Parts: sequence; structure tokens; C-alpha cells
Amino acid sequence: KQKYSSAYYEIYEIEADWANWLVSTYHVTAKHCDGKSLSDTPSASIDFLHAHKVFTCIPLMASLQYFSEIARVVKKGGIILFDIMDEDCLDQTILSKWFQIGYYYPVMLSRQFTIDYFLKLKVQLLGSFYAPTGPGRSEYLVFSPV
Repeated sequence: KQKYSSAYYEIYEIEADWANWLVSTYHVTAKHCDGKSLSDTPSASIDFLHAHKVFTCIPLMASLQYFSEIARVVKKGGIILFDIMDEDCLDQTILSKWFQIGYYYPVMLSRQFTIDYFLKLKVQLLGSFYAPTGPGRSEYLVFSPV
């Protein structure tokens, strides 16, 4: 494992209170968040993009539009890291746990569809790993533009 630091860190957070807290606590730069684009970020300007628990709960079309934006803003050789809930994250046991606690926000994205979508955008999969999400898990995918 390697640690990285950044001299400049942007966030796109739709909740103004949370964005303000992040800015004051971590001295990040909040960008205008419209829920579908990264319009305040120039093309090919980002070395590392991380989205945490975003694509596990927003509608498919919003995710796909964001995926196109991600491919646009990350430099060749940069790293893209985000999680999805795919087929392997929603087996019958895990689904029963979600139903039991009454949370209905998870959105499933097909792993292969996501990988293929990024390949069409000239972004390749480097690897993946699982992390806890609610009573189950999500899969983090690591990509890089080629």
C-alpha cells in the first residue's frame, strides 16, 4: 500500500452543509455539483479521482453520465477508484439483510457492463476489491485511461 498526498483536492458534493464542512475541515475546493457532471473541472486535468458510495445509490443514467465525465477529466495514466454494488454484492443472504433493516437505496450496476462502458471510453480496468457497505458489501473498481 502506498500513501499519496495532493496539493489540490476538489470535491463535488450535492449536500451544501456537508460540502461546507469538508471545505472548512479539510481545506478542499468545492465545485458546483449539478448531480450529473464534473463541469467545473477541465478535461485531462485530474491525476486521481475517487468516488465513495456514490454509484451504489444514484440512478443508472446519472452514473453513466458521471462515468463519461470521469473519463473526460482524468489524465492518461491517472487512477480512477469508485465502488458499485454488482451481482456479487447482492446474493440472497445479503438481500435478506437489506430487507431486514429496511434500506431500499442500493442500486445494482452490472460489473461487466461497467467495465465495458469504460473500455468504450478508452479507460481500462486495473483491479478490484470489496469493502463493507451497509449490511453487505460493494466492489471497488480501479481504472486508468489509456
